[in-house]
Amino acid sequence: MASSDVYLDPAWRLDRFDPTGAEAIFVRAERSRLSEAPFLDQRWRRTEDELASVTVQNLVSHAPQSAPPAFIWHSAFCCSTLLAGVLDHDGLALGVREPDMLMTLANLKRQGQTVTSILPAALNWIGRGYAPGERAVIKPTNLANNLMGDVMAACPSSKAILLTSSLRAFIVSIVKKGEAGRAFARFMYTVFAMDGRALPISEVDRMRLTDLQVAALVWHMQIAEMNALSRGSGAGRVAWLDGDAFIADPEPVLKHVSDFLELGLSDDQVSQAADGPKMKRNAKAPEQDFASSSRADQNDQIARSLGPDLDRIIEWSYGLHTDTPTDIPVAPALLG
Repeated sequence: MASSDVYLDPAWRLDRFDPTGAEAIFVRAERSRLSEAPFLDQRWRRTEDELASVTVQNLVSHAPQSAPPAFIWHSAFCCSTLLAGVLDHDGLALGVREPDMLMTLANLKRQGQTVTSILPAALNWIGRGYAPGERAVIKPTNLANNLMGDVMAACPSSKAILLTSSLRAFIVSIVKKGEAGRAFARFMYTVFAMDGRALPISEVDRMRLTDLQVAALVWHMQIAEMNALSRGSGAGRVAWLDGDAFIADPEPVLKHVSDFLELGLSDDQVSQAADGPKMKRNAKAPEQDFASSSRADQNDQIARSLGPDLDRIIEWSYGLHTDTPTDIPVAPALLG
């Protein structure tokens, strides 16, 4: 296969680096497969995939001229996968969810390596639409949030949604996922600590924290990263959105989001998306049903089971993070 095919055919999607880091691996995928994949990491790869590779030098020098992508930065467990999926509309907006390449670059940055030289080209490849003018809506994993400022600086024409949940909802989501959720909270803490977002506490004191105290700190660490973006390179180009507000009344929220990100969805297209099959399926496991009412009931039940401990953890965490606004996120009024 000639490398010119990769340069000309948008079905060739930038996926990852090879083990040496000298070449970039592309996977050939039709649009339907890409837009339906909730995670563009190892979970979307197939043994029968058609692969191609180009040198990193050619990756940069042959980067396509893509329409400026839009972004959804998020704090996890706030329906970001669903939002990116329902915004997907053939010819207008291409949902690109959790591309592995951005996770790789985020980790390289944490290791002290400079990624700004390759980042613009990588974003052009990741954000390449299948049709002329089709704009990508890129939703990185929240573990790549340390790239927010770099990405927005590299894409000066792009806008982004900062999608999060209340601290209460975040803690409930951690509990809902059982032991795996609690372990993931501690993992997120170690990752975001490498980004300089941890409180100056000793290792002994940190080990004394409960899983849910750690989860609360993780939420504040992510809000701090988003606040830095909204005041820095993303100033005037980002809008906050609450995931529960999106679920509760999707149509006006989708309208606001489409308009803010300049995706070009018509009122009819927004209405169809808000009432379409994607809103009724689990975005991360499409074989499972999704109902906002049952989700809310389950969350309320977990919150009640935690009792006053939940309020105490929230109050404790805000005492440590006095710079975190108590009135965010607000939606959809904050959009625009």
